[in-house]
Amino acid sequence: MSRELLTTSLRCIPLLRSNKDIAVIPGGHESTREFAEFCKEVLTLKDEQIVYTDDQQRSFNESLGNFTDSVKDRVLSFASKSQDEEWLLIPFSITSRLRDLEVVLKRQLGTKNIKIVGESKEWMSRFGNRGVIHRHVSDLDKLSIIEELGLDITVPRGFTCSDDKQLLVAFRLLTDGDPNVQVVIKPILSSGQGMLFYDFPYGDVILQEYLQVDRSPDGMHVSPTVQYMQNDLLDGRPCERIIMGSMTYGLRSCTATQEFMDKISQHSSRLVEAIAPSGMGAFAFTSVDGKPYLTDAHAGTLCMEHFTKLFHEMYAKDARFCSWNFYPHPGMDVWTLWTRLCDRNIAFMPGKSKRGVFPLLFLKNTTATLISIGVDDADVSLLRSQAEHVMRLVDLSNKIESVALSENRRQLWIQSPRPEYKLVTQRYNLPNRCIGLLRPGVDVIVLPGGHEPTREFWSFMKDVLDLGEDQVIFSSGDSYCLDDDINETILSRLRSIIQSSGNSWTLVPYMVTSNFQRWACQLADLDVSVFGEDLEWVQKFGSKGILHRHVRSLDTPSIIEEIDPNIRVARGYGCSTVDDLVEAYKLLDCKEVVIKPVFGAAGEGIIFCSELEQLKMYDFPMGDVCLEEFLDLDKAPDGLVLSPAMHYNEGVLIGKGLVDQIMVGTSYMGWRKSGATKVFQKTANRYMQNVIQATKPRGPGGVDFLSVNGLPVLSDINTGRFNGAHFPKLFQARYAPDSSFYCWKTAPALDFDVYAFWSRLVSNGIAFIPGKSTRGIFPLLFLRGLSGLYVAFGDTNEEAEALDEHACMALHDKANNLLKPSVPPLPVVSQQMQSRFKLTLIKNAEAIFAPEVINAKHILVGGTQLHSFQSASPSTGWLICPSPFPSRPLHPPRPLPSLLPLRPPAGLTTVVGVLGTDCVSRSLENLLTKCRGLNEDGITAYMWTGAYRIPAPNITGSVRRDICLLEQCIGVGECAISDHRGSQPSSERILDVASDCRVGGLLSGKAGVMYCHMGFGDGLLQPLWKAMKESDIPITTFLPTHMERSEALIEDGARWIRKGGYVDFTCRTVKARLALRKYHQEGLPMDHVMVSSDSYGSLPSFDDDGNLVRYTYGHPKAFLQFIWKMYFQEQWPLDRILPLVTKNPAKFLKLKGKGEISVGSDADVLLLDKNTLKLKSVLAKGEVMMTPKWVHQGMFGTPNPEKVGSKPKRSHSFNNNTSCC
Repeated sequence: MSRELLTTSLRCIPLLRSNKDIAVIPGGHESTREFAEFCKEVLTLKDEQIVYTDDQQRSFNESLGNFTDSVKDRVLSFASKSQDEEWLLIPFSITSRLRDLEVVLKRQLGTKNIKIVGESKEWMSRFGNRGVIHRHVSDLDKLSIIEELGLDITVPRGFTCSDDKQLLVAFRLLTDGDPNVQVVIKPILSSGQGMLFYDFPYGDVILQEYLQVDRSPDGMHVSPTVQYMQNDLLDGRPCERIIMGSMTYGLRSCTATQEFMDKISQHSSRLVEAIAPSGMGAFAFTSVDGKPYLTDAHAGTLCMEHFTKLFHEMYAKDARFCSWNFYPHPGMDVWTLWTRLCDRNIAFMPGKSKRGVFPLLFLKNTTATLISIGVDDADVSLLRSQAEHVMRLVDLSNKIESVALSENRRQLWIQSPRPEYKLVTQRYNLPNRCIGLLRPGVDVIVLPGGHEPTREFWSFMKDVLDLGEDQVIFSSGDSYCLDDDINETILSRLRSIIQSSGNSWTLVPYMVTSNFQRWACQLADLDVSVFGEDLEWVQKFGSKGILHRHVRSLDTPSIIEEIDPNIRVARGYGCSTVDDLVEAYKLLDCKEVVIKPVFGAAGEGIIFCSELEQLKMYDFPMGDVCLEEFLDLDKAPDGLVLSPAMHYNEGVLIGKGLVDQIMVGTSYMGWRKSGATKVFQKTANRYMQNVIQATKPRGPGGVDFLSVNGLPVLSDINTGRFNGAHFPKLFQARYAPDSSFYCWKTAPALDFDVYAFWSRLVSNGIAFIPGKSTRGIFPLLFLRGLSGLYVAFGDTNEEAEALDEHACMALHDKANNLLKPSVPPLPVVSQQMQSRFKLTLIKNAEAIFAPEVINAKHILVGGTQLHSFQSASPSTGWLICPSPFPSRPLHPPRPLPSLLPLRPPAGLTTVVGVLGTDCVSRSLENLLTKCRGLNEDGITAYMWTGAYRIPAPNITGSVRRDICLLEQCIGVGECAISDHRGSQPSSERILDVASDCRVGGLLSGKAGVMYCHMGFGDGLLQPLWKAMKESDIPITTFLPTHMERSEALIEDGARWIRKGGYVDFTCRTVKARLALRKYHQEGLPMDHVMVSSDSYGSLPSFDDDGNLVRYTYGHPKAFLQFIWKMYFQEQWPLDRILPLVTKNPAKFLKLKGKGEISVGSDADVLLLDKNTLKLKSVLAKGEVMMTPKWVHQGMFGTPNPEKVGSKPKRSHSFNNNTSCC
C-alpha cells in the first residue's frame, strides 16, 4: 500500500493512517493546531505526521511553494524512513508550485517513487471544468465532450457562454421567449458561487435550464453524487448531497432506489473509463421524474465530499451515514464536544465503533463538519439530533451563583432578547427600558450601539437621572441579540470596572440563556453573581410549554397540572410539527383556535386560525407552539379585554397585586389598575402563590390571566424573565411608592425627539421629575420612530384614592397630545359650492389616514365631498381613513333590498359587481339594475361586464359598447383563467376580449381593464403571458385576481409585477397575508398590489373526486377582518395596509375622487376605534350611513331593533360628546 503526502488543508487529517501518511497544513492558528492535536490523540498519530507551514502567505499554495528549511526537513525526515515505498502527493488541485515540490522531494530523497495525484494541463484543459457537459453557444455545431464520447447520458438543456451577449443568446434558445422558464447560471470554474446577476468573475459560465428535482420522503432534493480517485469509483456506491438553495451543506447515504443508484454507478463508470483520470473528481446527478440527469462534473479537484466518503470507506463502509456543516456556539472547542459525545456514548471511535458521531473538521468559533454513522437512516438521524443538542449546550463549569436583586450590590444590566424573537422593537426596547432603574454612580448598563435613537434616549436619561457617562457601555450593534455582541473588548471593560470597584456585582439579564452564559461564565472568577434562574430551571419552567400536555405525550401531565390540577387553563396542546397541529386541532374539536409560540413575548407570533388549511401552512418561525381553543373573554366597561397580570422578583410579588393589561389584539399596550372582582383577585393570587411555591424562582417573572365568566384562566407564563410591567412597577417603588400609576405605549414620530417631548411636559406642568415630583408623566422609554413607554403618577391619599385612576387617565390623555409634533394648520381650500348644502364636521380625530398619515384633526364635509382639513387638539380616540372597496359585492342571486343593510357595518361605500360563474340564472341586466339601486341609496356602485366564460356576455352587443355606453361599466370580468369552470380560452379569444376592453376604455376615459379570475390550474398566468407575447396589448390591461391560490401562482405574480403588471389578492385567507409579507420583504412595488374582499362571492367546496358538495359565500366584513389581522398579527402600520384596499385599486381603476381623503374627493370615510380598530361610523358621499346606534337600512331595509336610533341631523358634527368617542 502506498504512503500519502496530503496537502489539502485540515479536512485531510482524519484520513491519516497511523505512522504511514503525513499532512502539510497551515500553521500559526490556535484552532488549526487544536483540531490537529485532537486528531493525533484520537487516531493515534505521530507528531511528525503533521507538518505546519508558514501561514503568513496570502494562500496555502503560496505557503507550500515557500517552505522554510525546518518544514522541508520535517517532511524529508519522515519520508526518508520509507524510501522504498511509493509516495502519493495528493493536493486539492495541481499548481506549478506543487510540481516544484515534487521535484524537490525526488531530488532530496533520491527516489522516483513520488507521484502527484492529479491531472496534466492538457487533460485539465479538455475535461477539467463543467464545460464538458454542454456545447458552446458560439459554436453550436461542435459537440460537447459528453456527446463526443458517445455516452448515452441525459443532461439538462444548456450552453457554455463566454460573455453577456452569448448569455442572452443562450437565454433565448432555452426559454424560446417564455418568461416563465427559469434558468441557472453556473460558473465553470466555481462551485456554488455567483449564480445570479452574473458579471463573469470566474470566466466562462453555463446557462442551464432549471430542473424540477424529485424530492425524497423528508423533502430534500434527490441529488446523488459519485466520487472517483485515479480511475476508480470510491466505494462504487453513490451518496447524496444535502442541498439548501444552491449550496451543499452535507452528504448522506443515498435514499434513491437501488435501480436508480445502479444507473448512476453505470453512468459514472462509463465516464471514468472514457476520460481516464489520474487524479480525483466527482460527478453530480439529480433525479427528475425518476430519471437521472448529469448536472455537474468536478474533474481534477478534490471536493468536500471526498473527505466524508473516504472516511466512511475507511472506517464504516457498510453503515449508513450523514455528514453536515454546523456552527458551534462561541467558546466551544473540539475537546468539549468530544467529551460530551463520549459521556452520552455516541462518540464514533475510528477502528473501534460501529455507530456514533465524529468531527471531520472543527475550527473553534468558525465552523465544524460532523459525521454520524449508524445502522440505518433512523439511527443516523437520531445521532445527528443528539450531537446538535450537545453542540448547543453551554459549558456551565464556571456557573455563576444566583442571588437576590439586592440594593447592597452594584448591578450590571444587559437585557438581550432571546434568539427566537424576531421584532426589531424587542432588539432595542429590552435593553433601553431598564435605564430608569439605574442608580447614579452605582450601576452600569450595556446598550446596543449603532442606533441613534438609543444614544439620544441615553443622553436624556443621563441628564434627568444624573447618571455618569461611565455608567454605559455601547456594543457594536452588529447582532440582533445583545448577548452576541459581548466580545473580548467589552468583557475586558467589564472586568476592569468590577475589579477596580472593590464591590460585589450582580448581572441582571432579561433572561438567562445559553447566549448569556457564554460570556457571563467568563466573569465567574470575580465577585459577580446573577439575578435569574439557571438554564435547567428555565428549560423546565420558563415557557408556555408548561401549560399543556404535548400532543405526542397525552398521558404525561403538564407541569401546571402537577403543580395544581385546579388551576384553570384554556384547553390546548403543545405542538412541534404541522402534523402535531393537525392532531391537536382534531382533539380540540372547535373551529377557532390560537397559536402561541412557547417562547413568545409581548404577543409576538400569536395567530388566530379558523381553518385547518391555515394550520397546515404554519412554519414554526419561533419554535414549538401551544395550540389553544379560542375563548369568549370578559371585557371591561370600556370594551377592552380583561387581562390581569401579576409579577414577582425572587418569588415576592411586586407592585399592588394585579394590574390590568391594556390589550390591543394580541399585544399589550400598557397597564392600569385592575378592575377584576375580589373573587377573581383572590383566586388569581392563590394560583400565583402555588406556582411560586412549586417552582421556587430566584429571578424575575410573571403570569397573565384572562377573565372568562368572571373567573381567572391562566393564559401565559412569563417566568424566568423580566416582563414589561416590571419596569414601571420598580420605577414607581423607587420614586413614587405612594402613588398609583397608569402606563401606556405609544410610538413617537420619527422627527420628534425626547427632549422636545420633555420640554412640553415641563412647560405644561405635568413632568414627573424623579426624586422631586409626586405626580406627573415620565418617559420610561422613548425611541423616536420606533417605540415609547410612558408612566403617569397621580396624587393619592386615603380620601381621594378612588379618584387616583382618573387623575392618571387625565395625565395620559395630556401626554398623548404632547407626543404629536407641532405643525401649522393645513390651508383650507375652498371650491365653488351651491348656495345650499349640508355640512358634516368630524372633530378631534386621533389620526387621519389619507391613506398616508396627514397632520390634521378635523374634517369638514360639504355636500358629497371633503371640503377642508384643520389641525387641532385634543383627540377623541378615532382613526379616520378612506373606505375600502371590494371587487365583487353582488354575486348571489338575492333581491336587492337584502344586500343594503350589510353595507355600512362592513365599511363598504364603493363596490364593483360581477356575475362570476353563473351567467344563466343571473344576468348582466340584473347586475346593472342592482348597481343603479345602490347608487340611488348612497353607495357608489360599478360593474364588470362579462362573466367566467369567453366570449364574454354583454348587454349592448359588445364589451366595447358596454364600457362606452353604460356609465357603471368599467371593464370586463371575471374572465376565468386556468380554472376548470372557465371556457378554457385560447390566446386568440383572450386577445379579442382584451383589445375590445382596452379600446372601450380609451374611448370612454375609463380603466378598460380585463379582470381575470385565476383558478387552481397548473397553467398559472401562462395564458396571459402568451397573449401578451403574441400582441401589443400592455400588461396593465389585465388584472389577475385570487393570486393567493398557490405558492407557484404567488411566485408567478411576483414576476408579473416586475414586468410592470398589477395583481389582486382576496383578503380572506392566510395565504394572501403571507404573500403580501413576501412581496414586501422582496422589495416589490406595493402600489402594484391590491386586495379585494370577494364579498358575496361563491365559496364552493369539492370532495376528493372533484364533486361539488356545498356552497357558502364571502362576507363583506372580511375587509375589516383583513385590516385587523394585518395590523395586529402581521404588525403592519395602517399607512402600509390601507393603500392596498383604497388608493391602489382606485388609481388603477381610474375611479376619480375615490380611495383617498383629500380636498375635493368623495366623502367616503370610516371612523375606527384607535385601540381596537372597531368600526364606529361610516360616511358615504357625505351621507351618514352608520353610527354606533344607527344603521342606514335603505328604502326596503328591515330595521334592526338593537341598532335603531335617531337618524343623525342633516347638519351635525362628530365630536367628543358623541357615542363614537
